[in-house]
Amino acid sequence: MQRHENDYNVLIKRVSSLDEIEGDWSRKDYIILLDELSIDGVEESSDKELRELLMMALSELDVPEAAKILLTYKCGEELTEGQIEQIAHDMQNDKICEEYPEISLHHTLFSINQLLFVSYNGKVPNCKATKIVATIDPVIPDSEHRNELVLRILVQGLSDSNVINRLFDESLTSEFTFKEGNYILWAIKSGNDGMLEIYTSEYWIEKDDVVMQEYTAKVPALKDEEKEED
Repeated sequence: MQRHENDYNVLIKRVSSLDEIEGDWSRKDYIILLDELSIDGVEESSDKELRELLMMALSELDVPEAAKILLTYKCGEELTEGQIEQIAHDMQNDKICEEYPEISLHHTLFSINQLLFVSYNGKVPNCKATKIVATIDPVIPDSEHRNELVLRILVQGLSDSNVINRLFDESLTSEFTFKEGNYILWAIKSGNDGMLEIYTSEYWIEKDDVVMQEYTAKVPALKDEEKEED
């Protein structure tokens, strides 16, 4: 029986490399962390001043100590104290946001890594994000598997040597969903004129990986494997 496929017309407008992703840290985040570092009376400060105060406060600590504070704040519900301790030490020398086995945490670990990078003037590894500006027709509505669907569409315009194609080749062509598919792309923001801003790690997609700017992607209608087994 022939499986049902959907066609998507893709136009890649721009691909760029980023040191940080706007919105990863909010004003509320800065105020809470400054309070935890015993710095109060900052409510009237601008967002820029709050960020600079936090960076200054973090830089007065050892890197692992500062990393532990940020990890506990951002990942305290997902990681144990022992895991936080280990990651905090490893972040001094390793690109944990690319290497950590739990892909769902990569975006958060990236935001922590880059705040430490600027706070310590490059004494931790510099990691990069990739921003892809594209249009996809028809429009993909918000849903549980939106990120995975966009990923399946994007990889068809990437080099065969791209790490996503190499690691997840079978999953990407299967009609069944796979959990990593929703986490490899970190964020998808809708812009003007139907444009999408798609964010991921440079580890997953580098600028040179994008070998097609305009193409039609064919994606099977996705099924939840667990429900199918039931």
